[in-house]
Amino acid sequence: MKYQLVLGLAAIFLAGCQKDVSGTYLSNDVSSLDALQIVRTPDNRLSGQIAHLSIGPDGKIAEVSTPITGAVNGENITISVSRAFGLDVTTLTGTLVEDRLTIVGLQTAPSTLTRTSQSVYQREIQALVLRSQNIVAAKTAVENRERTAGEQRHLTSQIDGLLAKMSKFETAVDLHLGKLAGAEERHRSLTSRINWYVEQQRRSASSPLMAVHRSQLSADAEQAEIDNDQLHLQEQSLEQNYQQAVKSLGDEAKNLQTSCSITSHTDLSPEQIETHRRFCDRLTDAVDTFQEKANTMAAGLVHLEQVYQQEQKTQSGLLEVSGRLR
Repeated sequence: MKYQLVLGLAAIFLAGCQKDVSGTYLSNDVSSLDALQIVRTPDNRLSGQIAHLSIGPDGKIAEVSTPITGAVNGENITISVSRAFGLDVTTLTGTLVEDRLTIVGLQTAPSTLTRTSQSVYQREIQALVLRSQNIVAAKTAVENRERTAGEQRHLTSQIDGLLAKMSKFETAVDLHLGKLAGAEERHRSLTSRINWYVEQQRRSASSPLMAVHRSQLSADAEQAEIDNDQLHLQEQSLEQNYQQAVKSLGDEAKNLQTSCSITSHTDLSPEQIETHRRFCDRLTDAVDTFQEKANTMAAGLVHLEQVYQQEQKTQSGLLEVSGRLR
């Protein structure tokens, strides 16, 4: 029944005061329920309550109820509601024929409520509650499907982004792997250069006239050692960047693989399930390739560090000899 019906229950004129008007009167449809409960006292006064329950767009039940008062005067019965629904006083008229209460006044057409028992009244309330629960459950199911689909779209987007970053990382690793051999050769060539400077100093050691020349050779040897250390600093920077990239990509991959494993397929369509499987399989394959590249790069950097340490030790020994030959 429309909201106006509740207003219509505010005041009622009933024909036949000799009738027993006490009881519960009910009108309802699939989405609302209106109830009037009145009690006639021995002094011909009336009291009770009106209530309106309705299922809102969200599926939840909204309830408005307010007490009523009234009085019997001859064959007429008046019931009024004060300050209900934004109105100070609402007054309507109606007639009671057997168990049917017909209200006239605010509405263009009369509204009819039927006298019923408390058990029927409670049963109708429970039926309205059940319809509300079904609507809420259906809306929740739709929201869950939409949320799960959104989460899947986000997951596949993240996987796509990670695969692109892994591909870029692998390209960079291939580039740097090609440069590691050159860096190793550079360390060894600097050691050879220092050795050549020291040999030249040794050959001129017996000639006092070559002292300036020996000093220059010693300075050149020291510069070669500085060049070796600068090259090592570049390699350390490369290794630091490599380790940060490996950790960042590895952590991201681990989180996404966890998401792949815990995602519920309950709210996914068969097509969405297949998309989920395909992207997660791509991620697994990419992680294997990434880890292989990362291990290769790590081994190359460890080897290069060993080369540096060995060459640096050799160079330090040569520089000690160079210092004595000045």
